[in-house]
Amino acid sequence: MIKLVNIHKAFGKKIVLSGINLEINEGEFVCIVGNSGAGKSTLLNLLALFDLPTFGEYFLDGTNVYKNNIDRAKVRSSTFGFVFQTFHLLEELTVAENVKIPLIYANKNADVETRINNMLGKFGLDSIINTKCKYLSGGEKQRVAFVRAVINNPKYILCDEPTGNLDNKNSQEIIQFLKEEQKNGKTIVFISHDFKTVEELKNEGATTYEINAGQIKRI
Repeated sequence: MIKLVNIHKAFGKKIVLSGINLEINEGEFVCIVGNSGAGKSTLLNLLALFDLPTFGEYFLDGTNVYKNNIDRAKVRSSTFGFVFQTFHLLEELTVAENVKIPLIYANKNADVETRINNMLGKFGLDSIINTKCKYLSGGEKQRVAFVRAVINNPKYILCDEPTGNLDNKNSQEIIQFLKEEQKNGKTIVFISHDFKTVEELKNEGATTYEINAGQIKRI
């Protein structure tokens, strides 16, 4: 379970998040929608422990991750999978090498090649497994980034505009996979500016929030 209590984030004098209170239950599919600049990516970076708030508290499975002496990088690599809006792939590495990175950080070495091949095949990427990422299209990079996010079998999957660079067919495949991951017990956080997609997910049972001007409300 994730619990944010009175989270504020400012960059200099610019307040980006103001008084965020949010609970995300285990196994929940949560959508957070908002326009560009509303604070969505900043909130995701805080959830993923990439950044710290100006003040406020963050409880992850009952542990205050800011006040306790814990290795946030270790928690991040073992607990979260991330789909970034801008991919963050290493362009000079191959598809397989990029996907393997979370497994290396988590010291998971058993049968990794088989898992990588199976996951890439599932998303139609098996034909480019040894291609350097600098040669991929935007849609291919997005799918590779998604496979990298879930290859480590994380408890929480955090997605920042995961379908933003995909056509409708591939977008639906990604969303369907996220639904399957939820059914398998994963917790999904899906951040998007696409109100239509979020509305569709809400109608299918997702818990939805809108973030606007640094504040969040359930919709």
